[in-house]
Amino acid sequence: MAFEIATYPDRIGLAQVPTTLDGLLALQQAQMRAIPYENFDVLLGDIADLTESRSGPN
Repeated sequence: MAFEIATYPDRIGLAQVPTTLDGLLALQQAQMRAIPYENFDVLLGDIADLTESRSGPN
């Protein structure tokens, strides 16, 4: 899966990100809530699959 900057805000749950300090803070917080573990995986060359699985526990 390649990183697509245009779909990133939606992926982490943001409708839009203003180009302000508050926007940067919102972006960082959304990243930490939505994908807290992916940073290490990407450095190791493994991009996590975030598609929802219906076979998991509910």
